[in-house]
Amino acid sequence: MTEEWNQHKYVQAFLNSDDPTLEEYANAYYIRDIEGLNFSFETVHETAMKKLLMTSKTLQNFIEHDMTQQMINHINKLPLDNYLENNTESVSLNDVNIICNISTIIEQIKNNQKHYEKLRSITNHKEFYRNLSKSDFITLGW
Repeated sequence: MTEEWNQHKYVQAFLNSDDPTLEEYANAYYIRDIEGLNFSFETVHETAMKKLLMTSKTLQNFIEHDMTQQMINHINKLPLDNYLENNTESVSLNDVNIICNISTIIEQIKNNQKHYEKLRSITNHKEFYRNLSKSDFITLGW
């Protein structure tokens, strides 16, 4: 490991910025991995995908958990007092529509899957880092 990598202009630009751009993140991480840590792309890729919860199993678990949480949140917002006062034994169709905001959930699942597939298919450091979001970089940590 070369000690000079952390003095590289890209690393310094990243470290000295209060709000690094995506390009600054990508450049600094690339220098760190290649010149500083001498990590292979395979090592970086697999570790990053796990940290980002982007393996197929963890992604599926995340989606299922997220859907469950959304449904619980909607159920908790139902006017249950109205049902109890009126001795109603069933939920109205409008309330079911509120609970099952399926189009939003489906859109979120599709976006997560597209991001996952795109990242999964990348085969080099620079392209991988250029396809991450700021929140992805924050999750990965420096």
